[in-house]
Amino acid sequence: MALKRFIAASLAVMLLAAAASIAAGGGTGADPVATLGYIEKKVIPQFNAKLDAAVSSAEPELAAIRDEALRAINGLDTSNVQINSSGLDRQIEYEAYMRLMDNGFMLTAKSPVTVRLAAGERLIVAEGGEMRLVRGAATLAGERAAEIVNVTSAALNYASLAMSTGTRYVVTDGERLAGAETASGAEILVTGNYQVLPAVRPRHTDAAFALRTLGVMKGTGNGFVLGRSATRLEALIMFLRLLGEEDEALVYTGECPFDDLPVWAGGEPPKYVGYAYSKGYTKGVSASCFDPDSPATEEMYMTFILRALGYSEDAGDFDWADAPSAAERLGVITGFEHDSLSRQSFIRDSMAYVSWRALSAKCKNGTVLAEKLMDAGTFTERQYAAAGDGGVRLLG
Repeated sequence: MALKRFIAASLAVMLLAAAASIAAGGGTGADPVATLGYIEKKVIPQFNAKLDAAVSSAEPELAAIRDEALRAINGLDTSNVQINSSGLDRQIEYEAYMRLMDNGFMLTAKSPVTVRLAAGERLIVAEGGEMRLVRGAATLAGERAAEIVNVTSAALNYASLAMSTGTRYVVTDGERLAGAETASGAEILVTGNYQVLPAVRPRHTDAAFALRTLGVMKGTGNGFVLGRSATRLEALIMFLRLLGEEDEALVYTGECPFDDLPVWAGGEPPKYVGYAYSKGYTKGVSASCFDPDSPATEEMYMTFILRALGYSEDAGDFDWADAPSAAERLGVITGFEHDSLSRQSFIRDSMAYVSWRALSAKCKNGTVLAEKLMDAGTFTERQYAAAGDGGVRLLG
């Protein structure tokens, strides 16, 4: 087992080194874009050669992990989005590394080892593994319903709680992802099987462009900004669009109980939130505050998605804290997608991907959501077909 871990770790290092050395070339100052031809004829063949050398003596299961990483990289050529050559090396490195993590690659610490997390990085620990914050600040991370036991106090903890320095935390959940993350840097003693994930990067620009074609995702004044957290207000607006009820919200003239909404030129926020509140779709954090700019969680947005599909917490279809698992159980996303999305923090990139996947999911009554939106006049069948023509790359 120790030899296998060493080979796997060496493979991961070579993956990253190969990607960085290969991809730095394409494009010029006058044409700073890595074209599809360059990716197909230069980047992928050389990357394949480096990887073949790296795994020539590896065990079959490690070669299979390599192949999965390659499929993700090859998926770049199915996107109609041009990639600036200066960022291509970093994106390939990230795709390859995350593919290894998604396929279960883990390091093993039989005795405590110090893991240093930089700002934005996340630690995932397998069932039975232990964490202890030594220095810096970190919070428990992963899926909201994942169980983490505070051994010091014998309390059951969940994601988003601040970690206490010196306290022992043991992951007792084998079904959901759990670990820790830091916004400013931290040192954590870890025992057991674990992963260290880099700061999150966008992976689903193609889904965002497809959604823009349909009028479901319209971006911001600064573009899609897929790399930052989705806000509660943005999640609510996307939900109303997936319901096909944005037009109704924009003509809403009733009251809105919240006084902390941003001021837009068209006065949209009170309309969106007031309409959703009047329909029972959402609540505030207090009687007068909606907290529009706070980050939306994966659980929150998956709850919106399931509601858009006709499922209800009141009917016992799912529980909001375990909405991602319910989405997998109900066929909205696959198990692989569930793990991949839950592995890192929820950003606008994740929101775009989940929204695109929801369009092809079946509602509780058996109707596909896209068909429901076509019937409502949100977009046409031709527009939906055209949106997918670019080839939105799916996880798995």
